[in-house]
Amino acid sequence: MRISPDLKMSANEQDKIEHPPKRHLLFLAKEKAVHDIHVEMTNSKIMKLDRAMAAERQQIKCLEKKIATTEHVTEEYLQRTEKKAADAEAFYEKQQALKQEKNAVIKKLQDEIETMKNKYAKDKETLKKYKRYKSVMCKVMTSEWVNAQAEKMKKLGTSSKTTSDSSESEKQEKQHTEAENVFDIVAHLSEQNMSLIDRANKGSVAFTHVQRDYDSSLKKMKEIGEKQTLQINECSDELEKLKKRAFYLNRMILIHESLKTANEDAMLHVLGLKVIKVYCRVVNGRPNCLTTLEMLCSIEHQVSLLLDLIEQLPEEIWEKVKKIKLNRKRQMIHEKKLRLEMERENEKRRKCNQRIVGKKKKTGTKKLRPKCVCTRTTHRNRST
Repeated sequence: MRISPDLKMSANEQDKIEHPPKRHLLFLAKEKAVHDIHVEMTNSKIMKLDRAMAAERQQIKCLEKKIATTEHVTEEYLQRTEKKAADAEAFYEKQQALKQEKNAVIKKLQDEIETMKNKYAKDKETLKKYKRYKSVMCKVMTSEWVNAQAEKMKKLGTSSKTTSDSSESEKQEKQHTEAENVFDIVAHLSEQNMSLIDRANKGSVAFTHVQRDYDSSLKKMKEIGEKQTLQINECSDELEKLKKRAFYLNRMILIHESLKTANEDAMLHVLGLKVIKVYCRVVNGRPNCLTTLEMLCSIEHQVSLLLDLIEQLPEEIWEKVKKIKLNRKRQMIHEKKLRLEMERENEKRRKCNQRIVGKKKKTGTKKLRPKCVCTRTTHRNRST
């Protein structure tokens, strides 16, 4: 039986389809392996990104909590400042009221002192008047005159018994009554004078007491006023400071609220870069895909370890370090002194050079020969 060529071609095609070449299979296997590796790499990258996103979310939550706490603290602080301001204003008003009351008391005391002074002046004037009257009466009524008047009255009494004229008796009675009236006036004036002296003494004593009380009250008022002014100034200074701080906090809150997410992201990115730099310098040269919080924790741990090591160092090493520092300071001071001396010497040389150049310009084009030439010529002349 003969097989047709069409059947042969169809069989060959079936063999090709059913049994592909080995190269193609190897190529497919390589592509599959590469694809699997790529998938694994993408999965690892996705996992890292998920971790980074989770860390960033945690950071955002922490920042939100911090912002909330800061806002709460600022609100409490503002409430406290407002309360302190209200208390200070109330205290200031109370102090002003007390000051007004004390001023009123001082005015009353001043009025009383003025009235006492006026009374004292009037009493002094009346005393002067009574003293004048007394001096006049004493001049007029001497002791001899009084005795003579008494003898006359006695004689008149005896004569009145013997005589019977009505005219003489009337005259004697008039003289007697006049003398009695004069004596009564003198006694009354002396009593008034003594009473006025007593009143003046009492007034002077009361005036001295009032003056002392007034002086002591004035001193106390001045001391209290100074203390109150100091307290008021302190309260006003504290109020101004609190107002400034409250204004600054309100401004910071407004700035913080006005910041957008893009600015926050940029700020976080910059902070992350700074943390990476510090981590590379302090802990390790390469941050192995760590978050900013982890890097900060590692930095803090490293710093704490360094502090512990520094605290554990013996005193001898500290003394050596101090000596080294002192030596360095001395070297620096010595170097500075040497530099200053060198600068001074350079300035002196420069000034000397300037003087030499000026002298050369003044002398003209004369040239001086060196010493060696002069010595040679003198030696030749001597030899000849």
